[in-house]
Amino acid sequence: MLLLAGCGLPSNVKLTTQCVVGQDQAKTFLGKWELTPVKMALGQDAVTDVSQDKAVVDAAMKIWNGYSNYALGKDIIDYQNADGSVRVDGVSPVARLTLCSYNILSEDKNSFLQPVMIHKRADWPYDSGIIALTTSCPVRGTPNFKVSMIEINVRDFFADGKPQPDATSILVHEVGHMLGLGHTCESGSKDTGIPDCNKTSSLPLSYRRAVMFPEFAVYQSGSGEVRSKLNSNDVGRANCLYK
Repeated sequence: MLLLAGCGLPSNVKLTTQCVVGQDQAKTFLGKWELTPVKMALGQDAVTDVSQDKAVVDAAMKIWNGYSNYALGKDIIDYQNADGSVRVDGVSPVARLTLCSYNILSEDKNSFLQPVMIHKRADWPYDSGIIALTTSCPVRGTPNFKVSMIEINVRDFFADGKPQPDATSILVHEVGHMLGLGHTCESGSKDTGIPDCNKTSSLPLSYRRAVMFPEFAVYQSGSGEVRSKLNSNDVGRANCLYK
């Protein structure tokens, strides 16, 4: 174990460069990318001014790249243009039902033909209580992703008069899903490989304080819970995918 301060890595948490996952979290993985860094872009289809969104994307990606440079020695996300600005693309959201018919990797898997898109959606077609949703599709018969998409619920969150979760924390969480991390626990889970979030007395504190814990509070003051720094559980499980 090493104590390290860096971008996206809390200075008061012991982190590791090794794969660390308990038996109770054995099934908390969704898949992985065979090729990194994963190319990503912010969609401009739902909004006209993306300057504030660019700042959120930049902050979230620096957190994940801070981890990967520490543990892997390289960026895990490619989200910038040649001039260092956040990549923006006008591609519209793909329907989830048809997403898996796409493949954004080249045939030799040496490059991304298209980026993984981050879409802010004012026409949210899912449950109104969901803040954001990440959908990924693996190559049949493998755990390796071929396409992914992140959608942010602007209709019910982040708009005037609506709850305001911490945008950076939410995006860091969704990028974790995009990279293949499931939640640290699931409410009501009876699976021996996925802890039950409701069993707070037995749930390790590191699971609840992880970026990948499934709940983010919005306070009466109007501000959202900030939980954007990767902790030992986030990093230990990510190493299992990319070390």
